[in-house]
Amino acid sequence: DTARDTHIDSTSTTRANDLQDMTVHHIKSLPLLLLLLLARHVHGFVISPVRSTPSRWQAADADIANDSDIADMRLGQIQQELRDCNVSYADCFDRESLTKRLLEARESKASATEEPIAAATGPADDDESFQQELDRLRSLRVRELREECAKRQIRWGSFVEKEDLVQAVFAKWKEGANFSVTGMIAPGEVVELNGEQLEQELASSDTPILLDVYATWCGPCQMMAPQLSLVAQEWNDAVRVIKVDSDKHPDVAQKYRVGGLPTLVVLEGGKEQQRVEGALMKDGLLQLMQPYIDAGGDSSD
Repeated sequence: DTARDTHIDSTSTTRANDLQDMTVHHIKSLPLLLLLLLARHVHGFVISPVRSTPSRWQAADADIANDSDIADMRLGQIQQELRDCNVSYADCFDRESLTKRLLEARESKASATEEPIAAATGPADDDESFQQELDRLRSLRVRELREECAKRQIRWGSFVEKEDLVQAVFAKWKEGANFSVTGMIAPGEVVELNGEQLEQELASSDTPILLDVYATWCGPCQMMAPQLSLVAQEWNDAVRVIKVDSDKHPDVAQKYRVGGLPTLVVLEGGKEQQRVEGALMKDGLLQLMQPYIDAGGDSSD
């Protein structure tokens, strides 16, 4: 009996060991079995489902497919993707222009991932100041943003979302960032400022300023306004043209001893150079500023 029990135990142990070896063998073979099951035969060859890197043509086809999805996007979705790409669309007023801008943004993003990152073209503090201005604009209310648009002569009637207003004002601000410290003045435009902003402009740039102190109820002031816009376009970046409402900002009128309206004050190097009381037409305005424009050109040469 003892010998028989010993034989049975030995046989059981052997079978257990064989079963364990078979289990280990099957487990090790499992990946190969799965691969064979997933493989498919094409013209006598076995095509493995191993993933490979897409070719250049496949990548191009994928780009076309990605671009085609824009047709199914709503305007708000297109604008959101442009914001995510930090791309301004303030000058896009219809679906076609928004679509074109998004395609350009996607192409730029794709090329940026393929090409090495270029060195920065400007100081880092410029990027920081841009972000600060963008954050400031986003903190404003819609009514305040519309007022900012009006000051910069931006048509905001077609804007749907608050971010549309933000991007429009920010685009104008960037245009004037290298022309004026406040970023409120763009070359070739007449801009209304307050006293604090005027002082900032006086302390920072060598470009001469033509200051127009006016009032909304003043007939000659309103008559001169379109003439001032014409010469501002002609002067472009040679002169900063600023308007200040004497009723809203009496401190400015008092500082410059304004006795009649309109009063034109020529400012250069932070100091008053000349003044004229009464409205001037285009020729008179050009004649008033020409010596200062010529002096600026001579100094730059």
